[in-house]
Amino acid sequence: MKHKQVCPDCSGYGILKDDRGLDEICRKCAGKGFIFFRSREKVFATRFMKLVLFSVLFLIIFYILFVVYITTFKADFTIEIIILFIGHAALATVLISYLMIKSLYEGKNGA
Repeated sequence: MKHKQVCPDCSGYGILKDDRGLDEICRKCAGKGFIFFRSREKVFATRFMKLVLFSVLFLIIFYILFVVYITTFKADFTIEIIILFIGHAALATVLISYLMIKSLYEGKNGA
């Protein structure tokens, strides 16, 4: 089954800015602003889904390491809370930094 999706390159406008700042037709969607794909294809192709996948994998690895640490060292409850806070703050920092850099880059390129 085919699905219609907004073109991820031009965000549905059909036009992109080249390196000189001139408008050019988007090559991915041929200026239509949308693309078609099959439901089996591109499950994690969007940037948002890649970000969600990265976050979930990070948290799974973090919690596994946290459980190993707790069972091995029998740390104080306060230390455990601090470790949990630092891990989640690190993930939030990475995600916010990525979104800020992405928005600055897109604003610079006029997308």
